[in-house]
Amino acid sequence: MAIPSEMDSLLSSQTVLGLDFIPKLQNLTPLSVASTIFAAASPFALYHYSQEPTYVRWSPLLWAKLVVATCLAGIQAANALRMPDIVSVMGAASAFVIVGLTYMEHRRSVRPSLLFTLGLVVNLLNDVESKQVSPFVPEPCWRNHLPGAAVALKLVMIELQDRSKRQLLADDDMPPSTALSTTEEMLDYATSSGPGTAW
Repeated sequence: MAIPSEMDSLLSSQTVLGLDFIPKLQNLTPLSVASTIFAAASPFALYHYSQEPTYVRWSPLLWAKLVVATCLAGIQAANALRMPDIVSVMGAASAFVIVGLTYMEHRRSVRPSLLFTLGLVVNLLNDVESKQVSPFVPEPCWRNHLPGAAVALKLVMIELQDRSKRQLLADDDMPPSTALSTTEEMLDYATSSGPGTAW
């Protein structure tokens, strides 16, 4: 009977680490990487909005956005605890960032943020692409619906982002470029004015 040596035990531990780590790396896709990039850019967006005055009043629309964003953050956090892999942890981090951005973008920008909306869409597609419900892990039925609930909330969030804030302005005397209120109007303006309007 062979006695395992220190080298055998070292190789064995590395193999176990490799078998556990490789599937997590395989979860990384172009969409998940793009979602991470948007999350990493969020502090710059928050700083940008912090330098702007308050254009928009408190309203039921803002409350609705904050409720949806907070529910989304809770669901993504539960997902990360349920399946603590790279994708779910990044999703949870992005969701908590979305809560802060939701408030700042709504109050400090009259026009919809193209980068914020695009980040939501990429995050949504990343959730759809990453099949986070594992059929091999027995767990309560409600937990299997968490990824679907996150996708639904992101769809609601994207819809709320496109709602006009024109009637919620703190000051009615706005220049034409800041009075744009829907994503369609903003896309037209950005196309004709250049990339500086993305915020």
